[in-house]
Amino acid sequence: MVIPILILGNIGKLSQGLKKLDKINKNSSFFKKNNHKFAKIVKVSTFSPTLRKDCKINFEKEIRYYRNLILQLNDNDHLIFISSQTLELTNYSFYSKAKKTIEELIKANLENFTIIRPGMIFDDENKSYLLENMNQASKNFFSFHKDIPKTSICTIKDIYELIKYIKQNLNYTNGKTINLGLRKYRFFDLQEKFSKKKRFNIMPFFFLKIISSFNSRLAAYVNGKAISESPSLGWESSFDFL
Repeated sequence: MVIPILILGNIGKLSQGLKKLDKINKNSSFFKKNNHKFAKIVKVSTFSPTLRKDCKINFEKEIRYYRNLILQLNDNDHLIFISSQTLELTNYSFYSKAKKTIEELIKANLENFTIIRPGMIFDDENKSYLLENMNQASKNFFSFHKDIPKTSICTIKDIYELIKYIKQNLNYTNGKTINLGLRKYRFFDLQEKFSKKKRFNIMPFFFLKIISSFNSRLAAYVNGKAISESPSLGWESSFDFL
């Protein structure tokens, strides 16, 4: 039985990257005309305006989108929601709060779903992170002093490979939350993946706490606490072998 994948959205870097990798993906008009021919369709949602700008307006926009999406799904749809491991790191950002709220909405209202929680997403083709703030930070000569490993890294291809596995094992993965990336990296290591320039580990955390009051993402990194436990399932990323 052929189970097609439909990557929702056209604007985001992640959705564009996944569509490039998807060999059997068809355009939306194809699916609208042929929905009835498939016993099951895997729909992948990546919509995340809070990733572009962490603010209340985008938080509300994101929640509104997923409420509407849930209402529009058919019985033969299996939704894969691309969430984030920041749920396990911080309660400070609108980004992580949005992901937690959406996960709860999905679990309460859908029977057919799988949640993927990737760590930091690296675009191997363009050699850059999807989070532009991380790209900018990677250009800096300075890094944190005595930092600890906090987050994993994965590529867009890693996400697509996991989507294919989920599609082929819907009975097992249905209703599950899966962490993508098992090995945790320090902030210095994240910088190194983007740019291998010489750096100085001289920025102590007490100084970082001071300047974090002017930057919401830094505040989330320094002061945040987990708002969700890590799931019991994990999937290796290509960075776990480096």
